[in-house]
Amino acid sequence: LNLPHSDVRHRINAFHSGKISACALASDVITALFHRDFMPGTHWNIDAATVDELLLDPEPLVNDEEDRTKKTSVVKAEKQAVWDWKDVYSVASAKATIKISSRDVYVDDYSYYVAG
Repeated sequence: LNLPHSDVRHRINAFHSGKISACALASDVITALFHRDFMPGTHWNIDAATVDELLLDPEPLVNDEEDRTKKTSVVKAEKQAVWDWKDVYSVASAKATIKISSRDVYVDDYSYYVAG
């Protein structure tokens, strides 16, 4: 995950220091990915990101013995924008499964599309 936004890096540091949750971090990651791909214009309404923690992965994402006691959060995240103006309706949407451990953030199954 190569995000140029320094605020996302700050949020990753906040997660590692226990100041925010895995869901809050996943929301920041999907928001950054969405804005990387989305070309905004007038009349777009950008919704807040939605996140759902799916399950706790029984296997950690790393093989380090020190890290084996830490859980891995798996979060389904989505962010979208809607353009509903003068009989034209479009939706731009980004979706991903985001896995967050104490050391790593993985983005799986990322998709971005615009329909309408």
